[in-house]
Amino acid sequence: MALGITSMLKKLADRVLDVDSTQLPREQYRAIGGFLEKHRFSTEFEDLKSMVQELKKKHVVDSITVSYNNGSLLVSSDGSSLKEAVVGSALYSYIRSEIPKSETVVIQGSKTWHMLYPFNEKIYIVKSGSALNNIELKAIAREVEQFLEKSRY
Repeated sequence: MALGITSMLKKLADRVLDVDSTQLPREQYRAIGGFLEKHRFSTEFEDLKSMVQELKKKHVVDSITVSYNNGSLLVSSDGSSLKEAVVGSALYSYIRSEIPKSETVVIQGSKTWHMLYPFNEKIYIVKSGSALNNIELKAIAREVEQFLEKSRY
């Protein structure tokens, strides 16, 4: 009897308190679809830097920096960002030591988001106006890794 009443009260509370009116962001889908229709992205690149600059446009981010785990810079879409590579890899190493099972580090600044994503012994440091999810970060990392494999960097 008590179990039935508890269950009934829980269902009632779920209905009353559940005010989540989440809907698919249809306007965002239209905007992104329009963006992709208007812009064509090259798939052939001369070097890694031009490839990362194209990825920056393709994924609509402010910058992409790739560093090795030891802090040495591999490539940056904004020129030589050695300081960003060192700070990003050190920050990721520190967070990884404190929270060992952490995968992605997402930091919200006042106007930009900083995302640290490890992939194949490298750390991808992405700055953007909004946060990217793991799937988007992984897509960026895979595209860079595929280029590195083809060109034997």
